[in-house]
Amino acid sequence: MDGSGEAPTVAQIDRLLRHDGWLRSLVAQLVSDPGTADDVVQQTWLAALRRPPTGSPRAFLNRVARNLAVGNWRAERRRRQHEQRAAGDEQVSTSTADALARVEMQELVARAVAGLPEPDRSVVLLRHVQGLAPREIAAELGVPATTIRKRCERGLKRLRARMAAELGPEWRAHPGIAALVLPAVGALRDGVGAAASGVTVGGVARVPLILTGLLMNPIRWTALAAVVLLGVTVYLTWRASTEDPSPARTAEVSPLVAGDALADDDDAPSVADVSRAQPGRRTVEATSQNLEEPRVAAPRRTTIAVHLPDGTPVANCRVALAPGSQPPRPNTSVLTLESDLVELGRSGPDGTLVVDVPEASGHLSAIHPGYMMLHTTAFGGGRDAAADRVYRVVLARGVTVEGEVVSADGRPLADVSIRRDQVDLDHFPFPLEHSFRVLDWGAQTDAAGGFHLTDQPANLLDLRFDAGPAFTTEVHRVGDRDEHIQVVLRPTGVAERVLTGLVTGPDGAPLAGATVMLVGEAATKTDSTGHYELGFGATRLDSVATLYAAWPGLRPAVLDDVAARLSDGAPRIDLALTERALTLRGLLLHADGTPIGPGVHVYPWAEPTLDWSVTPDELAADPDAPQLHLGGPALRVFGDTDAEGRFTIEGLGDHDYRLRIYDPSDLLTWTSGPVRPGPAVNEIRLPPGSRRARVAGRVVTRDGQPVAGAAIGQSAMVWSANGGTNWQGRALGSTDADGRFAFDDLPGLELKLTVSGENIVGMDRSIAPDEPATDLEIVVARRCFVRAALGATSPAAHFTILDAEGRTLTLTFKRSGTSSSRTTQRVEAGASRIVAVSEDAATAVLFDAEGEELARFPVRLTPGEVFEIRR
Repeated sequence: MDGSGEAPTVAQIDRLLRHDGWLRSLVAQLVSDPGTADDVVQQTWLAALRRPPTGSPRAFLNRVARNLAVGNWRAERRRRQHEQRAAGDEQVSTSTADALARVEMQELVARAVAGLPEPDRSVVLLRHVQGLAPREIAAELGVPATTIRKRCERGLKRLRARMAAELGPEWRAHPGIAALVLPAVGALRDGVGAAASGVTVGGVARVPLILTGLLMNPIRWTALAAVVLLGVTVYLTWRASTEDPSPARTAEVSPLVAGDALADDDDAPSVADVSRAQPGRRTVEATSQNLEEPRVAAPRRTTIAVHLPDGTPVANCRVALAPGSQPPRPNTSVLTLESDLVELGRSGPDGTLVVDVPEASGHLSAIHPGYMMLHTTAFGGGRDAAADRVYRVVLARGVTVEGEVVSADGRPLADVSIRRDQVDLDHFPFPLEHSFRVLDWGAQTDAAGGFHLTDQPANLLDLRFDAGPAFTTEVHRVGDRDEHIQVVLRPTGVAERVLTGLVTGPDGAPLAGATVMLVGEAATKTDSTGHYELGFGATRLDSVATLYAAWPGLRPAVLDDVAARLSDGAPRIDLALTERALTLRGLLLHADGTPIGPGVHVYPWAEPTLDWSVTPDELAADPDAPQLHLGGPALRVFGDTDAEGRFTIEGLGDHDYRLRIYDPSDLLTWTSGPVRPGPAVNEIRLPPGSRRARVAGRVVTRDGQPVAGAAIGQSAMVWSANGGTNWQGRALGSTDADGRFAFDDLPGLELKLTVSGENIVGMDRSIAPDEPATDLEIVVARRCFVRAALGATSPAAHFTILDAEGRTLTLTFKRSGTSSSRTTQRVEAGASRIVAVSEDAATAVLFDAEGEELARFPVRLTPGEVFEIRR
């Protein structure tokens, strides 16, 4: 479906008609009169069949239906207000003197239009006669949309200048202007006419008499319609720039711009397209595209949907907005709204609520008796709210779980950790990419071993009880009713073991207060005599790999064969710290010798860690020294350059290091060659090409279509150890209507651009230092959604998705502002959660729990919809 105006295929029609029930339910909420509601539904389907959407059908139908409903409502209201003046207006429009004045003014405006130089004349006619949007004109003429807007604005200014030259500086008050413009303006404001097109309101066609004559003569239509349309445009743009924007006047002009939200949307038709899809019916929004800045925007509206975990809609649910950056509390079973919540309304029979976008931002909160909120959605106020997105809230029936935790001999266990693990919503039929879980993470037992947990989601929660390595861990699945349970935690069956020893320094003297850690088990400090004592569970002996002792300024003592020594029954291990830490001094320079700084971070790169976060160098650092936070483990061993590019790093060993250079101001990263600590100053010079004057290009889809509004960012790897990495990123900007982007003064080393968007698969684009980067083409795939719906008896345990070449594609799951990617997706009881995948998907492969392939299914994905893998 390319939206080119060709007749839709049977498959396209079938895809659209699946949403007929939803569309009628939406329109029923927007329009109270059943006859008018049917009319809006029919108009919406005509628009969809005239120009099938390329994106989400519901987003498309939602926009068009709401736009038409607003137009019908305003037209009916103004029709009633102006019925008493209709006779007078008719007399004015048919006055012989006025008719003569209009003809003379038409000739004058026609000469002014004909006198416009190219290309302004063509752009003005395409914009204000044919009703094309700037992006459509840009596509036809092969120039950027911004250029089209500038040409159009320039052409209108020249027209106004020509009118002033012909009629004088007070040309706007000339009787001929009033005779030409006012009937058309009155028709527009009444919602019953649009320049030179027939408009139907309530089933009755009403147009000014002069425009009726034009419609009767198709040969003269184009030239004379240009006169009328341009006359209205010139007049109204002058009035818009001079009138006082009071509330009363804003309300009076608003019908002219009710369709602006659709003007530049690629998934919805332009207003001109809607009009062409309805012969003889032209909405008042069509003329809004003829108005230049400033324009009065119609109220933005968006849709909120409330569901149960299986996707069932929740009707008559109170929906509110909780301002602030944190999600609201999950307990929403109370019937009263908190004082800081802004009530938006109640959900309809289909669980949806269409609301005006509030200026405040926050998170949605849904209140319904006996239910708690499981997922909410961040809601951006004002222009940050996405009109084409359905904001979803998930409720679950709330139950209470209480009881006590005891040992095997019945002794109450206090301070037992109770972790709440929510079960994935594998049967939820809609993507929840923008949702946030609002469930509290955990609790603890009281002094008597008791606990009382209210408003827990029924059938969707595992309670995990953990009292430490001395006891087993128990898991309880919350059921569908309130319950009192007793949790019994049993001993591991093997007594704890204790490791002791002495820690000494370089001179052999005991070190009091030294840190001693048995990696993965326990940590302690030496006493005043330098001795330590560590306890650990014997059943976990195999996991014990490393024992170390640390002291600031000294290289740590590390013992890697602890498990072997302990298995031999050794009760005591002494540790000696014999080496003092060294210092590395450096000077960081650009390729031309100028210093780099201040504030550039320099630190050892890819050093092995003793556990996931600590290197031997970190153990030698001062624990009270400043730390460098890079989104992962905090670094204690680093240096920052001063204004002259000098830096110092302490706590190092006597061996070569590679240093990571990281400038947080623009994400410049680079790794040096080997350098060694010691008294000498190490001069580190960046290679040539460390800066790029300009990076520019275009983002397109697989079929070459430009991607507008794609977010362009930059990312850099800032930490690496034991196979793990951390990245930092920053936003650079977004693509324009033609998919183009351009940025100045970026790093030239290890430059990696990131491309992301609501409807595309995010990707990275690395640019080599010697690669031209002023005309890049970044090809992205559109995002689609897939889930397994195989039935509860299916033996499938997981699935993968392959492209046409048999390559495994990445499956992405987003929630709560985080994203995880993998190549397999778990299947439980025949169902899986919804994951995003590239449009390149061709085959789904099912596997059982042993990894044996069960079956293959063809995959035919449509952006914006969820494809279900079924038997």
